[in-house]
Formats: sequence, C-alpha cells, structure tokens
Amino acid sequence: MKKFFKVIFILIISINTAFATHTTEKTFFLPRSHGVNLPMEYTAWNEFLSQNTEEQFGTNFQVVPFYQESLNGTDLGKYFGVKNKISFNLHSGQEEDVRGTYIIHDATTAAGNVNLATIEIYPHQKATGIRFDYFQNLERVMENLYLKVAIPIIFLKNTMNLKIKEGTAKDTFLDYFKGKIDIDFDSAGIISGQAHNSAQESLTHAKIPHDYDYTAVDVADIDIIFGYNVLNNNRYKASINLGFSFPTGEEPSGFYVFESIVGGGNHWSLNAGINSNATMWKHKSKNLKLNFALNYKYLFQSTEKRTLKLKGLPYSQYYLIGKIGSIRNQTKFIPAANILTRNINVTPGSQIDTILGFSYNHSGLIIDVGYNFFWKNKESVSSKDHWFDGKYGILHPEQILEGNKSFELSDNPVAAGVDGGAEKLIYEQDLDIQAASTPSLVTHKIYGSLGYLCLKLKRPIMLGFGCSYEFAEKYALENWQIWTKMGITF
Repeated sequence: MKKFFKVIFILIISINTAFATHTTEKTFFLPRSHGVNLPMEYTAWNEFLSQNTEEQFGTNFQVVPFYQESLNGTDLGKYFGVKNKISFNLHSGQEEDVRGTYIIHDATTAAGNVNLATIEIYPHQKATGIRFDYFQNLERVMENLYLKVAIPIIFLKNTMNLKIKEGTAKDTFLDYFKGKIDIDFDSAGIISGQAHNSAQESLTHAKIPHDYDYTAVDVADIDIIFGYNVLNNNRYKASINLGFSFPTGEEPSGFYVFESIVGGGNHWSLNAGINSNATMWKHKSKNLKLNFALNYKYLFQSTEKRTLKLKGLPYSQYYLIGKIGSIRNQTKFIPAANILTRNINVTPGSQIDTILGFSYNHSGLIIDVGYNFFWKNKESVSSKDHWFDGKYGILHPEQILEGNKSFELSDNPVAAGVDGGAEKLIYEQDLDIQAASTPSLVTHKIYGSLGYLCLKLKRPIMLGFGCSYEFAEKYALENWQIWTKMGITF
C-alpha cells in the first residue's frame, strides 16, 4: 500500500510539471466544472457509507449546499488581455498595444498618436449550488457491487469587470464592447454623424459589457458510476469504479467573453476511478485513516461556438472587416467577432481529480483534512466549417468609405483610401483557432471538514461542514469554497 501511494504522488508531481502552461491574448476559458469536486463529495460521506449495517436497505442520500468565489482576477485579466497585461491601451497610432481605429473607424482620431482608451479587465466568478449524491448498495444483485449518481445544480455568475479609465473615446469603446455602437446611413446613403468615415454594425458576439454579469442556472452534468469493492478487511478498503457523465448544460454560445458555462461544456465523458483507505491507528471507538481517491474522465469531442482571432494581431476579433465587393453606401462594415464566432470541434480529453488526506473518527465525530490535485488536458480544437477565403478584408483606419464604389483589395490601402480598399484579405490560415482553446489546467486544493454521524437512529443521519482553498498554476481558477452537508440512510 505504501508503494502504491508513493507511485501516485510521483505521478501527480510529474503531471504538474509537464502540463503547467502560461498564455495570454485568449478569447475563451472554461475552468474546472463545479461538479468535479472530490473533497466536497468525499468528506464525512465516505465514512458514513462504510458504517451502514445489514439492517438497512443500503440506500443513501447526501445533500450539499455550497458557495464558491474566485480570487485570481489579475491572472485571468492577463489571460484575456494583451501582451500579458491586465491593463492596455487602444491608440490611434501604431506603436501601442492595440490600434483602436481598427475597431472604431473614427476620422477625427485617425491621425497622430492619441490614446483612445485605457482598458482594464479583472474577471471574477461566483458560484452557488447544491449537490445531490445517491448511493445504492447492490449486494442483492452481486456481492460487493454498488451504484453512485451525482447531480450538482449550479447558479453561476461570471463577469469581466471591464473598466476604461481614460482616453478621448472611452465612452465610445464602453458602448462598443456592450454592443451599442451601430453607425448607419441616412436616406441619401451618407454615413450618419460627422465623427466617423464608415458605417458599422453593432458587436453581437464576444461582448464585454462593463455593467453586466453573465449568469446561468443549470445541472453541471450527471455522473452515473458503478463500483466494485475489491478489498475490504479491518485495515484496508479499496474499490474500483466505472461509469459515464452525460451533459445537461448548454454549450457555449460566444455572445460574451468568459460566459457562464455550467458543467463541462456539453461533452459526454467516460469515467473510471479508485477509492481506498488504510487504518493507521485504532483504539476502541477512535481511529485514524489515510484516504486516497482518484477519478479520471475522458471528455469526448463536441461542437461549440467560440470566438477566434487573427494570428499576430492583438484584439483582432474586434477589428472592423468588410465583405469584398459590397457597395460602400449600402452595406455596413462588421466587427470581426460577429463572423469569427464559429462552430469548432472541441475535444477536452483527459482530466484527473484526486485526493490524499487523513480522517480522524471519534465516536461519530469525523475530522477530515487533505490535499486535492486537479489536472485537465489542453483542449484539442479544429475548424468545423470552412472559412470564406478572400471574401472578407480588414478595413484600414485611414480610409474614407463614403460613395457608391465597392469595397475591394488595394496594394496600397492608405493611398487608395478614397477607393475603399481592404488592407488585408482574410484566409483560413490567418485564423487563430488556438486562441479559443482552454490550455492545460493544474490546481491544488487544501481542504478541511467537520462532520458528525448519528448512527443509533432508526434512519442514521450525517451532518457536516467543510471549506477549501484552491490555488492554481497561473491561469486556472483560484477560489475559496464553503459547504454544509446532510446525509441519511434507508
């Protein structure tokens, strides 16, 4: 048994070292599902299950309300930010973080080097939920067999906490990221307003409203697990299990950045795991146990809507683009995210959730303390639909686009501004699909729990309270969590 725990520890350290990743300028992030939480499931409950008597039917229920809040907004801000910064500038010149006139085609600021807006983002997440666990002893069907079902219901609230501190066009950009900038033509086909030299549609995807939380209420996938006890004596207990999870939440829509997604993003998974403990010390009604559990999931491919960007161009998902050949005083130009939010194939792949801890039991009082390691594989992403090669082009900030000429490609877009030339045609090889993938995630959690088992009742019950702190490798979600629980046996 000691050799087994040593091998698992070395495996955890190896995975931690090999797959920790750092990245920035991303358009999508899916953290650990709130239904994947061994400390919240395991504490007190696992000991309660081991105390069942033959007088009971072997049916057990557990109800666990919880609250969780994230802590590392700075790291997540860099993840969604530009050049690994939480705060960055949108300028009319070309030497700063992002040239803002690619986004708002404003003739009054196209010349020179004017700070249009200084953006700061500080993403934050709050989750409230209730977890239901059902355990059924299937000894009457087959000796040592059991069934587990887990149903977590989550209320999730994400926000990007967008702030625009300064800049000559800060109010304009606040409205743009909210999806409220819509510059139209008048009845004569002339662009409305004197400050702009091109008509443009409002932003419909990858929005970042500064005064809005993205909320969702759903079931965070349902786990159905069959287990078998392979070892059960006075000192050692061990079981293996196999099952699956089926998705119940909605898939990503791409309407907002850091949208609230309950569960694993609408992917089926195959699950396997082990659950074991070793009694290290025992005296009358007191004992100390070493607990180890590991759950493995493989999440299969599914289609999701995510926002791409253009390679090498920070914040290019917000650039203004046009369809080649469109008549300039009849067709409005388009924020790129409206077109770059596309169906892509996503394979999350493997993930591991494991705990190693101690449990002290004294006449029904249960104290659990331990460590939880979580690892999730880097997502594999690919295009589901072919891009419209050469049909869209990036609009140059200094072009004047009134008149009835068509929008075409120009070899000299600045000089050809009156002719309405595109600065660059967009081809499939220009699309940055990896910007829409979640990297490998590694987190470490310290947890503690206090529980009490009332075993002398006709229907034995369990009460408990627990808390945890989860810290991360760079861009995973750090958080603190508290929970209470109640269980009953039939």
